[in-house]
Amino acid sequence: MTRLCLGAGSVIRRNWVNVDQVKLPGIDVVLNLDAPVPWPWSDNSVAEIEAKDIFEHVHEPVWFMTECHRVLCPSGRLHIRTPHMSSPDSWTDPTHVRHCTEHSFDFWIPGNVHHDTNNAAYGRVSYALVHLALDNGTIDITLRKI
Repeated sequence: MTRLCLGAGSVIRRNWVNVDQVKLPGIDVVLNLDAPVPWPWSDNSVAEIEAKDIFEHVHEPVWFMTECHRVLCPSGRLHIRTPHMSSPDSWTDPTHVRHCTEHSFDFWIPGNVHHDTNNAAYGRVSYALVHLALDNGTIDITLRKI
């Protein structure tokens, strides 16, 4: 089953499909993650998605989370690493378009007020929380498609 490394840049993962918006050495698929067209993977065809240091660059987070959900197989995992808004790293890069907290993903995780009241406007997709850690100014979260 396919595993995607979104925003791979120069960190190429062996036996993964490495995706970036720029054709760099080792990139398998050049893709603008904000383009409002379906990503080139079939529904339920991806076992795992790695999205390190990419979510803060995405202009359309609802589209991003919805497309991840669509391509993930049942119980597939989405791992996101992004700077916490309190970290200088969150504010230093001029291409960052969002600044996250540990609650930024609650809109897609059932059992909290953000999901319960807003999920319909956030793509109507849900994930189970597998892991959440704050480490040196970074949010590290793993979600499972439900």
